[in-house]
Amino acid sequence: MSTTGPTNDDVENRRAQLLRWIDEHYGGVRARFVEATEINQGELSGLLSKKSFGEKRARSLEAQAGMPPKYLDRVEETSSNVVSAEASRARNAKDWPFKRVSREQYARLTQEQRTHIENSILLLLPSGARGSDRKSSTAR
Repeated sequence: MSTTGPTNDDVENRRAQLLRWIDEHYGGVRARFVEATEINQGELSGLLSKKSFGEKRARSLEAQAGMPPKYLDRVEETSSNVVSAEASRARNAKDWPFKRVSREQYARLTQEQRTHIENSILLLLPSGARGSDRKSSTAR
């Protein structure tokens, strides 16, 4: 354990790993992660942007979220493959199709409401663009 504290690379890696965990386990929806871990939304935002993210906080967050030990300190394959937290945030914003509905708002919908939205979108698509491999929830 270092006595000099985390480097910027360590902190950015922890942020990237935290975002990766949220992407993989919560569909990129931070509100779902907040609800599951009971972490404060403001603290999560701080950890992902500017707040100090030392080893002690990393270990306690791993325990809170059920992550494997030292998950937040893992470096994926090579250091050049570690996605910066900023790049991951930009990618998530770009991938979200709605401008007036946030991921967090969508995450609070029931499964029935989400199915209704998906079916509504499918009705708007030209028949060839709907995808023959997708089953409609009404066809079950």
